[in-house]
Amino acid sequence: MSMTRLCATAVLPLDITAKQLEKLLKRHHWVHWTNGLDTKGITDQRRFYNRSTVELFRPQAGGRWQLDISDALGESLMLEHNDHIKLQSITLLQLSDRALVYLNISANEIETDKVYNLQRQIVSFFPKKQHSRLPNWRIGEQSKTLHQWLADLLDIELSEDNYYSEDWFGHELPYCLHIESNTTGQRQRDLLINLSAGADPSRAGYTLSQVEYDQLASNRFTVWSDWQALQSNHRLVFVSAMDSNALRMNLSAQQYYVDLFALGLLQRMAFDGFQQEFTRANNTAFKKLTKRINNFRKTFNITQVCSYPLAQRLYDYVVKRMQLRELEQRVFNEIEYHHQEQQREQSSKFNLMLFSISVVAALILPLEALSTLLSLPEGQRTSDFWWGVGASSLGILIIMVLPVLLRRR
Repeated sequence: MSMTRLCATAVLPLDITAKQLEKLLKRHHWVHWTNGLDTKGITDQRRFYNRSTVELFRPQAGGRWQLDISDALGESLMLEHNDHIKLQSITLLQLSDRALVYLNISANEIETDKVYNLQRQIVSFFPKKQHSRLPNWRIGEQSKTLHQWLADLLDIELSEDNYYSEDWFGHELPYCLHIESNTTGQRQRDLLINLSAGADPSRAGYTLSQVEYDQLASNRFTVWSDWQALQSNHRLVFVSAMDSNALRMNLSAQQYYVDLFALGLLQRMAFDGFQQEFTRANNTAFKKLTKRINNFRKTFNITQVCSYPLAQRLYDYVVKRMQLRELEQRVFNEIEYHHQEQQREQSSKFNLMLFSISVVAALILPLEALSTLLSLPEGQRTSDFWWGVGASSLGILIIMVLPVLLRRR
């Protein structure tokens, strides 16, 4: 029987005010990430990031805290009917005006064939249908869904409309999953691809087509021989050999790679949200939306994120798989289209105003000129004089009206 070690970090986006954050930090014994570290230890962790991201993910004051579930609830949360799966801690990140909660879940020994079903259970957050039942998590005799436990723990109403993008995430939280297993070769590849697709090959109707399998296989992130990764939709899955200590440190202990995944998620959620807001924005709302987009890009639209080449390659891979640059270009196209429409509308109004002025001028100026001409002595008002006046008046009228008519075509 093949056994597997599992570590997962589910990411919950929060819309939380500064006042709510202050209240939350007082509610439980949250520990700042620098707690227990000397100057060298703090510097070592901050060194992973570059100047664009270090103050987002490792600020020296505020910004990142961790809560041990046993400190808050008395013991770790365990998945009902499987005591090996435990939610041991949560990490709270305040990223500018946005917040994320990392749910840190682990299991030391589970059967490899059961991983497919368990990976869907541990991140289920909203019911698929109105009457669907979610997996329960328990402490002692208390048993509730993950959604209910977190709502009580954080003292926040986790509304589907305000805190969750159902259009992209579905009923699951996005997550980063690390599987340590003794499987190798084709079996390891099958494990990685099926987990990233959310498919359980043991269930009827959940076998991937060969085309989909090949497409996913060709998009794996592979550098070292002992581990490989695959990003698909809201899942980033790593499969490695047992005791891959370096990868475990980057994913679980320090959560460096989770931060890169979360940065991509934030951009994906924001771009999707901007697209939806464009469809119902009037001119006033559009100006405010454009300002929000500019502020967001200054903070989160980062190309170079860390000082380690392998980590930078992983982030570039996540960006590509999430299609962030394509989504960003769609946002730019919407802004450009709106600006062009505004310019056309303003040009049309200007042309109409100029045409109106020209018509009025064409009617008034000849009358004033005529009164002036009639005041001339009769001897000067010969037929040649009137022909010249008529031709001049017609030329002036053509010069004033023709450009407006041409611009309106």
